[in-house]
Amino acid sequence: MAEVSTLYSSKTQLVNPAWSADGEKLLVVAGSAVNLRGGILGNEQRHDILVLDADGRGDVTEITSTTNRGSQRRVTRPTFSQDGSRIWYFDDQPINGQPRGQRTPAKTVLFSIKLDGTDKREHVKLRYAQEAMVSPDETRVAFTELHNAYVMALPKVGTPVEFDPGSASVSRSWI
Repeated sequence: MAEVSTLYSSKTQLVNPAWSADGEKLLVVAGSAVNLRGGILGNEQRHDILVLDADGRGDVTEITSTTNRGSQRRVTRPTFSQDGSRIWYFDDQPINGQPRGQRTPAKTVLFSIKLDGTDKREHVKLRYAQEAMVSPDETRVAFTELHNAYVMALPKVGTPVEFDPGSASVSRSWI
């Protein structure tokens, strides 16, 4: 039987673990303890992105928090950048003047942030996406919107790229 080590014990719900490329650190997403009040992960007030040392010796660091996207939308799935200096994650960008829960969903925005929680950058804004994942070489981003899967070049700096599936600039490749 394999040995199992507890790196972090929490009364809140933890989801979506991800390794750093060097195997030294782990990311997890922690709920805001709604489960202690009888709720489920989809009812959390927020989701916190935490960094843990893989050997369990260091402190747990909260990098940032994301909004609760509701029970019908995906919880963020953070990943480390290739060099381990940043974290990629997605979050909602509410539509100005529209309260949460309205018919038009918020845009999904792909962000990156330094491990100390500074230098948050927007890279891509997606109209109907549930989630977005950066390629291992950090040159592309994959995402699904409505009933289609897409891949596009990943912008690193400057103004974030906005994607709308109805745009004339979308080319379709069928495999």
